[in-house]
Amino acid sequence: MANYHKVAPNIDGVEVVSGEGKGMIRRCSHGEDHWTETCSLWVPEQVYSFEVDTHAHNYPYPFKSLRGQWEVESSGQSASKITMLFEFQYKRKFQNWLLHHFLRAKFSKIAEDLLDNWQNILEKKAVNSL
Repeated sequence: MANYHKVAPNIDGVEVVSGEGKGMIRRCSHGEDHWTETCSLWVPEQVYSFEVDTHAHNYPYPFKSLRGQWEVESSGQSASKITMLFEFQYKRKFQNWLLHHFLRAKFSKIAEDLLDNWQNILEKKAVNSL
């Protein structure tokens, strides 16, 4: 939870503000921007869901709501399948046609880089444990 910025190219820092597991609140930052997320579902090594506080007066992005879920499932002896699901609404309807295509492409690249970073870290750990 506190090390997410080490793999996520769009996050510079993470701080767990309070709690553990479900109900945990963490603060994320990117440059001058920052926001808080609350864990809404926690099953260790399987599922993590979060909701971003998009109503904070200093929330920097154009989302009315933003929720995400990460699921990890084994797909063999030394492989796992990671699924990332994100649900969001823009603050204004015109942003659907103005921003969506651009943000979708940008986030697809971020997600790909994030998964590559995770894979690199895990592969290095595996090699070092031999």
